[in-house]
Amino acid sequence: MTPRCHDDGCSVAGYGAQIAEPLEDARAVTANELDQVMESEGLQADEIREEEFIISGGVSEEYDTLLPFMVADGHNDDGGEVRIASRAGSRVHYSGDVTTDLLHLRLACPGSIQERVWDEGLAGLRPGMSTDGVTPDDPWGS
Repeated sequence: MTPRCHDDGCSVAGYGAQIAEPLEDARAVTANELDQVMESEGLQADEIREEEFIISGGVSEEYDTLLPFMVADGHNDDGGEVRIASRAGSRVHYSGDVTTDLLHLRLACPGSIQERVWDEGLAGLRPGMSTDGVTPDDPWGS
């Protein structure tokens, strides 16, 4: 995906992948994938937290479909702040096969990340994630 730039010099990019094997623990797979992405970018996570993302907007907030993503912030060699959000989830295909979807979102800013920039990016974003196995009691669907 080509990064989109914000007026403050921040850029947003995302990429996804599909793994042929079904996952057993979405939260553990997500944490592992987030660690790998952070490591591949040479970033040390300041903290890892969960944030809910709207994956399907309803006619009002009460009808929005939300899924938790794992989010980590770090700093690159230039001193800029980078935020990575990741999610792994199961997808059941018409054939009956079950695969794992992976989605990673990346926000990079030349200085620190302003929360309004992150919020603006999320407001227009609807990650196409499957909700197979997800329930209100088990938002990771594991």
